[in-house]
Amino acid sequence: MAKDSLNALFELLAIGDDRNQLSDFPLFNSRVAGIYADLLLAIQSSTPEVSFQWISAMQGFQKSAIVTRDSARQVLAQIKGTDLTIIEPLRVRGTLIGSNVRTRRFEIFDQETGTRIVGRIHPDAIVSLENIAYNSDCFAVLQPTIDVNETTGVETTSYELLEIELVSPSTETSNHAE
Repeated sequence: MAKDSLNALFELLAIGDDRNQLSDFPLFNSRVAGIYADLLLAIQSSTPEVSFQWISAMQGFQKSAIVTRDSARQVLAQIKGTDLTIIEPLRVRGTLIGSNVRTRRFEIFDQETGTRIVGRIHPDAIVSLENIAYNSDCFAVLQPTIDVNETTGVETTSYELLEIELVSPSTETSNHAE
């Protein structure tokens, strides 16, 4: 059973974001797809790429695959039945309302638009959050991603916090120069 699961994983990784092959993948529409979705979600939130290697001493063969953050997003979108559009990162001036490094979630009030933005914290941004108290003015760099459900056509935008810093006279001046 472990051999079958690992074979299926490496087949899925080899398919990448090819929509035609992915929709024909035998496990694509099963409950197992949710397990692969969890793995891809972890990859999407990790380093720029993840390398997998399977070496079987009993069988005398090995397989390997490299999965990038972008290919993980694309395959995840296929599993979820959505189409993803990744937009350029945006810089907002806001107020940090809350964050939880354990669950990697954040909430910022965008002062320009008057909206509340919630999303996931990129692992590299966790350290910079340590120096920012709640209700502090800050500049945040966010990676928006638009998901379009192919069945309903409903768009949802998710955000990932890439960077955050306190507003200070030097950051305020450099932001106006942009």
